Amino acid sequence: MAYPLHCRYNGRIVCVAHAAQDASSLGGIMNFSLSAPRRETFLVSAIIAILVVIGMIVPLPFFTSYALGLLLISYLILVAGVLIDGL
Repeated sequence: MAYPLHCRYNGRIVCVAHAAQDASSLGGIMNFSLSAPRRETFLVSAIIAILVVIGMIVPLPFFTSYALGLLLISYLILVAGVLIDGL
């Protein structure tokens, strides 16, 4: 049985799953404290992604062969920078 998930933003994202009678039976409120990543974190992620895209056009030894994995690593670095404050 799926319950609707209602989210709102007041400086932080707050999501509540509403059951027919009581939402606390599903674990209550999920709090996500999101922040902008530091400039260095963003630049590392962007540089890896740009090198992978260039590696798809011009054969670069490492970036062409591991393109999908490197794009995933680049995205995970960016996600970590958003979720972990000060990273």
